[in-house]
Amino acid sequence: MGNTGGRGNKHHGTIMPQYEDLPKQVESIIEELNEEAWEIKSVTPLVETYYTSAVLQNPNDMFGVTKTNAGSETITGTYTAGVLILAQRWREISDAEAAERRRQKQEKLDAEEAKRAAEAEEARRNAGPIAYERVMNMPIERNGGIMSNTWIFNGREYHTKGMAEQARMEMAMQARVDAERARDQA
Repeated sequence: MGNTGGRGNKHHGTIMPQYEDLPKQVESIIEELNEEAWEIKSVTPLVETYYTSAVLQNPNDMFGVTKTNAGSETITGTYTAGVLILAQRWREISDAEAAERRRQKQEKLDAEEAKRAAEAEEARRNAGPIAYERVMNMPIERNGGIMSNTWIFNGREYHTKGMAEQARMEMAMQARVDAERARDQA
């Protein structure tokens, strides 16, 4: 119904839709859908569209001599006119199908819960290394400008960068021990 597919009136080299047949075709499709328990939600006319692609090549060379292998004029086109029919069909499902859908939904929920539990267990098992890495990623910054001799870590000032790094290492080790102790007590 959309593309005339060769069924149409030829007009100036273009196949045009047979407008007089469109209403009969639409009625026929609607009847067929109604017989199969489809509910027609809307029938929207399509705006007519026309697409043309033309390739024109010069069959003569630069001296005006006709070339024997030159391309020729090629024109292609598509013309569309019709309607868009939006239909919906409700279907009753059996008790067995409903039970199967509930079972599949429960399986999916159980799998997601098992995944979350496994992730929580992994985080619990790795609590020490996670706490250690969190502290080790805390920044050590120079206090003031380039000429400054003091460094800041976790809000405290240190006289050398090495002292700040040592404080960070001690804090990370303590965080690991505390996290592992809390894990073992849980």
